[in-house]
Amino acid sequence: MSEAPAQAWKLFVSYTGEDLAAHAAEVVQAAVAAGWLVEDHSFWPATGHPSVAACLAKVRECHALLLLSAHRKGWVPGEDAGGHDGKSICHLEWDAAAGRPRVGLLADPTAVWGGGADPPDDGLRAEVEATLRGSYFGEDAATVRPLAQAALAGLEQELASRWDVARKHDAARGVLRPPHRKLPAEYPPSYLLRAEFEVVEFHGRVAELDAFEAWCLSGQATGVRLVVGPGGTGKTRLAAELCARLHGHGWIAGFLERELDDDAVERVIAADLPALVVIDYAETRRAEVRRWLNRLGRGDRLNGDVRVLLVAREAGGWWEELRTEEAEYELLLHHDPARLAPLTLDPASRVELFGKALEGFAREVGTPDDPAAARLDADLFADALWVLLAARAALDGRTLDAADDLLRDQIDRESRFWRRSAKEAGLTLTADEQRRAVAAATLAGADSRDDAVALVERLPEFRAGRALPIASWLRRQYPGDGGLGGLQPDLLGEALVARSAAADPDFVPDVVITASDHQVLHALTMLTRSARFHDSSKLALGRLVARSEMALPAMRVAQETGDPIGVLLAEAVAAEAFDETTRSAMLGRLP
Repeated sequence: MSEAPAQAWKLFVSYTGEDLAAHAAEVVQAAVAAGWLVEDHSFWPATGHPSVAACLAKVRECHALLLLSAHRKGWVPGEDAGGHDGKSICHLEWDAAAGRPRVGLLADPTAVWGGGADPPDDGLRAEVEATLRGSYFGEDAATVRPLAQAALAGLEQELASRWDVARKHDAARGVLRPPHRKLPAEYPPSYLLRAEFEVVEFHGRVAELDAFEAWCLSGQATGVRLVVGPGGTGKTRLAAELCARLHGHGWIAGFLERELDDDAVERVIAADLPALVVIDYAETRRAEVRRWLNRLGRGDRLNGDVRVLLVAREAGGWWEELRTEEAEYELLLHHDPARLAPLTLDPASRVELFGKALEGFAREVGTPDDPAAARLDADLFADALWVLLAARAALDGRTLDAADDLLRDQIDRESRFWRRSAKEAGLTLTADEQRRAVAAATLAGADSRDDAVALVERLPEFRAGRALPIASWLRRQYPGDGGLGGLQPDLLGEALVARSAAADPDFVPDVVITASDHQVLHALTMLTRSARFHDSSKLALGRLVARSEMALPAMRVAQETGDPIGVLLAEAVAAEAFDETTRSAMLGRLP
């Protein structure tokens, strides 16, 4: 067990002062004697009732809460004072301590003092019964001290255990990204659609989630699974929900960050806790996948269960090659890929999800007077993402049921945000320049600030010393792993890139041809996925892979991501688009 933090634990003591002041004094004395710092409302200045918000803020500043409840309900703040549901201030304090160690001590229900029942706080007593440690206390204040001492010892043990687990989780911090995040104060509208922000309640996939949880908790020391499915089918959301479930079992669980050093694997292993490592877009991160397979294949010093969940769109040549590279890999990768078919929503489920989405979006952006009605009969609404897009449009009073209209509506909403945020940043950008800048970030990404600046500079309109402030503006809106991300979910980003490619045939080559190796691979992968739905992206991709310098990266992406890039590359070979040196290098890459 790790040592306690340098400061003492801080305890909030909640009680009704009119009948339990003497009992609370006994608790405070016992706590101070045990080394606790104590927050007790008798210490507060005599200014009448402090605001509910101030009381609850003090609860949240403490590590634990101990509540005394007898025969008086005490002060019930009205809604104007911050109360709700007719709950007493003690009940509100108890609720505010949820998630922290908390314990209640109850008076003997057969013994009444302090003026009799006023009336008792029956709702609170019912909740506290579940945490009751020891016997009831009586009218004599001294009867509460031994109960408090036992309760304090239990709270201290629980806190020390949590501290130890937190220390172990800290060892993996920076290696695994938490599955969920809070929305920032300012954010692009597309954030409401992204899995990590949990704006819309998780829907469906219960059977798949249960199956993966059972796999994690099976008791095997190690395990690796691959889950595949088209974009928008909810792979990332499923993995995030699995991480959240495993947190409840005391596991370390999260998404593997990019560009980590060689010690990253050992930092997770050294935490000495069961761990789930999710590697998203695994088909493009084979070096990182190999690193984990090599470590799990060795098996030494694995003191807890370790699971690796690979997430990809397809199990193509990259997967078969990986399985046969090493004997240990074949043993670890013996499971067939779990194919996540599109979540086929029946009419009732579509309406249910639409309602949940409206509720979640309204909670963040406000409730309209008259949201538009749902029209969800089209086949595309069997896929959850399209239902979310329809709900977001409905919140603005529009009923849309065609894919192009839904994508255009969301991108236009994003554009209005760009215009406002660019103005706030002091940038003078036309709507077209804003769109091209975000599309370039989405197409190629960047691993650092310098890479982001160089990316922006490749667009002709930004070469006259304008790149740095524009790159900074982009990074504030779409931060990536140390550099610059892009518009998500993927279907939105792919549509934006397709729109930019259609508007300017030079857009894609301007962004990609002189990019870094990593950016080239990112761009080819993005275009391949976009080309499956957008002709402009397919045309741009065909022109790009016909260039000799793109041939080898295109071969890699074809293996990782699948067609149409493989077909387009074959067409370029048939058309003799490549010089002899390139053709020889391509032959050398063939299995």
